[in-house]
Amino acid sequence: VKPDPAKANPKFGVGNIKFSYDNSYIATQNDNMPNSVWIWDVVKLCLSVVLMHSATVKDLQWDPVQPRLALCTNTNKLYIWSPGGCVTVNVPTDPPLNVQRIQWDPAGTALVLTGSSHFCLCYLNSQ
Repeated sequence: VKPDPAKANPKFGVGNIKFSYDNSYIATQNDNMPNSVWIWDVVKLCLSVVLMHSATVKDLQWDPVQPRLALCTNTNKLYIWSPGGCVTVNVPTDPPLNVQRIQWDPAGTALVLTGSSHFCLCYLNSQ
């Protein structure tokens, strides 16, 4: 995405940066690439992974107790990344919930998924 030079104060560069609970990872979003999340390994001082999605990433939040990142794209899916891999979770609600915001509980065992008009709780299985 190229910034429009005709608009005042175009967005470009890193617009969002979040540290994992133990400061071992950093997740960043570049305003010019709203569908991508860059995850940096602070210990090794290198890029760990780039998560590319088909829609704009609306929110991302680190788990408060382990290096696990949850993110959403205003769809009925929740995406979770950890150093061990990625998982996509379908949010089975009726009516459908397009997740726009995420909030972890302090223990890292559940998430509140918020849409434009309703929300749901997502409990994570430790297996």
